[in-house]
Amino acid sequence: MRYPIVLLALLAFPFFTSAESPKPAPVSPDRAYIDAVVDGLVAAGAITREQADKIKADAKLAADAAAEPTKPPAKKWYDNIKVSGYAIARWQDYLDDTEKNLDANTKVKVGNEFVVRQARTKFDFTPSANTRVEIETDWADEKGRVKTAFIENAWGANGTLRSRFGQQKVPFGFEVTQSSGSRLPFEENYLTRREIGGDYDTGLAFFWTPKRDAELFALGKNSAWAPGDYGTFAIGLFNGQGVSDNPWGATSTGELNDNKHFIARYTKPFTWGRANAYGEAGISYWTGTYTSAKSKAEFDDNLLGLHAYLSPAPLGLQAEYFAGETEGADLSGWYLMGLCRTSPLGTLYARYETYDGPRKGCGPAPYDRHRTAIGYAHQVDSKTRVTAEYDREKIEATGKDNDALGVGVLVNY
Repeated sequence: MRYPIVLLALLAFPFFTSAESPKPAPVSPDRAYIDAVVDGLVAAGAITREQADKIKADAKLAADAAAEPTKPPAKKWYDNIKVSGYAIARWQDYLDDTEKNLDANTKVKVGNEFVVRQARTKFDFTPSANTRVEIETDWADEKGRVKTAFIENAWGANGTLRSRFGQQKVPFGFEVTQSSGSRLPFEENYLTRREIGGDYDTGLAFFWTPKRDAELFALGKNSAWAPGDYGTFAIGLFNGQGVSDNPWGATSTGELNDNKHFIARYTKPFTWGRANAYGEAGISYWTGTYTSAKSKAEFDDNLLGLHAYLSPAPLGLQAEYFAGETEGADLSGWYLMGLCRTSPLGTLYARYETYDGPRKGCGPAPYDRHRTAIGYAHQVDSKTRVTAEYDREKIEATGKDNDALGVGVLVNY
């Protein structure tokens, strides 16, 4: 009996051992091809077996090293800092004797001059994935001024909610939020730059932007001169007096009372036309109590604004309407601008605007005026734009017209 048992054990041995024996590692087609070539060289007498074994061993070491995941290089401290900015230089000529610039030192009216309109440098710091610090300065005069200095935090898994605390652009309308480096006309409309205190104020704002809207805001900013992401919905509290370096004298330095201004803005971005051009429409409301530097009294400050923008494809449109009160009197204003792409690099624009009412912080005297502007902007390259513009302004207080011609060069960096 022992022989059949031995025979059965010998027949069953391969089945038991095959399950436990390690299988050879699979050979990749590339490695098999290289091994075949090396073996062929040995067979042809071109190399020795020892040389072939060394070639195969070196190839295996190289393949194993390539298969190991590489660690990304450690970030340096300066990798979290981004520096950008723009500069605008301009030649401008006032064509009559009305409303020319007045040199404060020589008391001589200046009608033809070269100016540096803006010279901005912006520093973006990202100390963490959800925190950003922005500081922007303007070196257009010998003093230098801080335009923005705020901390921005993103909240939630997708960062749809953001907060900004510090000196920043007030999220109102279209041109207040639009960068001067993006705006085609030389100057923004009369009303917002005088009623929002030079576009900037100090406070706390919250911005809520769904993912799809964030993508559209980025599209508008990068390709259509739009402001960018100031939230589909934004709310905030600000001092209300405006920044202390307001060049139009509409506000005093710092906060002059304990009241805060409230801001709310809703903006919906979209695409339109066959070319899927960028567009947006929105409504803004700004309210509070401020101390007038001219009248030495407190006044209610209310402003409702509507805005719409269609980037040119090839025709486009930009418009804003405002109504409210300041200095104890009603005010209103609007502008309408048509745009036309004359070529991939050239844009023609024509704009009419009007303002009726007093200026914030400058007393109850009316500041009524109207302006027509015609201009052409040519994109020399991705960073440089040259703009020529003619303005005709009518001042109601004097009944006279003020004509101006200018050429400006913008460089982004």
